[in-house]
Amino acid sequence: MRRIKMRRIHYLFLLMSMSLKALALIEQHVANISRQHPDFPSELALFLRMMKLASWHLSKAAQALVKTWGLTYLEYSVLAALYGSEGHAMSLAELCSTIGEPYSQVSRLVQELHGRSLVARGHGHADRRKVMVSLDEEGVTLMEAILPVINTMAHDYLRPFAPGEMDELIRLLKKSMASMA
Repeated sequence: MRRIKMRRIHYLFLLMSMSLKALALIEQHVANISRQHPDFPSELALFLRMMKLASWHLSKAAQALVKTWGLTYLEYSVLAALYGSEGHAMSLAELCSTIGEPYSQVSRLVQELHGRSLVARGHGHADRRKVMVSLDEEGVTLMEAILPVINTMAHDYLRPFAPGEMDELIRLLKKSMASMA
């Protein structure tokens, strides 16, 4: 187990150094485009590319961690969304919206997790056509084992932020997302 953990830590550092190199390239590419096209929205392009890079980096780091429990990052995302929902349950459509994946993909993931006794599927009470998904007891237990590890990773990522900076970043991201609606 210790050897596996050390490999994962090495992998996380490798990802981080790759992300820093990629960020430098992104900044260079955006600057090059801006010089050639002065009307190019360089701030928006940089923002979007940085968000994509940050998302990719965090998902790969989380993937390396949750693999210990035999999960993919998307499977973890399904379980985490259910764990955070009221009563550990939501409709399949809400689950798709929450994790940002298409219905067919989430339906397949739910089927796989159901086969491993981590989630249950059922029908809505008010609308029998609505597919409901909930965490089984094993799913809750698994999430409670995973979350301390994910929390440690998240705290490591948040360490560079001064008090209030993350709140400000979230506020600004919400403002940006509101303009996309």
